[in-house]
Amino acid sequence: MQEVMHFRENVLKGFWNWIQQTGSVIFIAEEENTPLGYLVLHPSMREELSGVIQGWVMDFAVLSEQQGQGIGTQLLRTAEEYCIEHDISYLGLACSTHNISALRLYEKSGFVEERKIMVKCL
Repeated sequence: MQEVMHFRENVLKGFWNWIQQTGSVIFIAEEENTPLGYLVLHPSMREELSGVIQGWVMDFAVLSEQQGQGIGTQLLRTAEEYCIEHDISYLGLACSTHNISALRLYEKSGFVEERKIMVKCL
């Protein structure tokens, strides 16, 4: 777990610069100036197999105590509205298969499985 946390810290150090360089957009859900969740949208990701430009949810989180209250649904809707307003026809994201609550949210929001990435522990 420490290795994973160290890796994530290093990744996140450059995340803000990456957001600015790519023209990504951050949506923040808040109540009384208290952040409850966020979604980072990369609005011009090129799909690797087809080359089609799409919106891509790069990072997305809702505070655990706020989950199940519609905040994630609203953040996804906001990202969809942004894409529609900017003539972006597709919105994609990736999710780990063990994150059942997130998968349910995505399916409820109309996302469908497009492909599977599989791994094998050796």
